[in-house]
Amino acid sequence: EMREDSKISCRAGRLLRLSALMLAIAALGKPVSAQSVPLFDVDAVTMPDPVTLKPKLDIYARVPYSSLQFISQSGVFVAQYTVLAELYRVDEDGDQQSVVVSRIWERNVPQLDSYDETQSGTLDYTTHTVSDIPPGVYVLEVQIEDGYAGSSYVKQIPVKVRPLDNIVSISDILLADAYDVESKTIVPSVTNVVGNDRGLFTLYYEMAAEEAMKARVSYSVYKLKNADE
Repeated sequence: EMREDSKISCRAGRLLRLSALMLAIAALGKPVSAQSVPLFDVDAVTMPDPVTLKPKLDIYARVPYSSLQFISQSGVFVAQYTVLAELYRVDEDGDQQSVVVSRIWERNVPQLDSYDETQSGTLDYTTHTVSDIPPGVYVLEVQIEDGYAGSSYVKQIPVKVRPLDNIVSISDILLADAYDVESKTIVPSVTNVVGNDRGLFTLYYEMAAEEAMKARVSYSVYKLKNADE
């Protein structure tokens, strides 16, 4: 276990880098075995709405180029896909109920100059925000439909939306692969897996309050006894 306290001013978009902690975990972790490229990955993070301070759900999907059908068009290679995200409420018995939110959007992958690029390990990211989600336990089902091949892939993940009605509310923790300071954009990890070949990792979270104030944030990083837990 490693702990650190940090005093911060309460404002949205606080970035937290934990390079020293990551080095310690990498030294103790198990070797990462080679795995096949997944068809796509999904993650969902509860964030405070900057205006209403109510919970909103940021949905992230990460699709490898190798999972998509590219076609040659005017000298370049293009691909597109449709994302259908449906949020199901889960009752006290753990049973999945009817759909409470359904969203659909299209994504055009940036044009590529060569066929070899379409078969690379490059990842395409897409995101969508759903506002005013009541606190509770849900199942998020995301379906990716290839615009040219017509094939579909489905994945489900559990989602817990926490109430954010405290004097100071803090979002879920987002594991990020990259953060651009100038544009203030985040490249999310989506898989929430950190390999032991990385020297550091980045966590992103947001805080919200009805009025400006100072707050202290304490965080801890634990090493699991079994990496499969």
